Amino acid sequence: MRKTAKPFLKLHVHVDRDNLSAKFWLKPVQLARNIGFSQKDLRTIEKMIVAHRQELQERWDGYFRLLDVASGI
Repeated sequence: MRKTAKPFLKLHVHVDRDNLSAKFWLKPVQLARNIGFSQKDLRTIEKMIVAHRQELQERWDGYFRLLDVASGI
């Protein structure tokens, strides 16, 4: 089994604005947590995540590849 910096992390994104915060899972796109965003804002955010999901996943994978390299894994 290959070691990695993300062994137990589920693919997700955080969205923060001012004192508002939300976390969305990416597979499938689903709200995990919301602190203060309106339902209208959440629908807009979710649509943006769906539209850019592939890029978000690629960036997630790239970020953890860099962590693996930096940590010598």
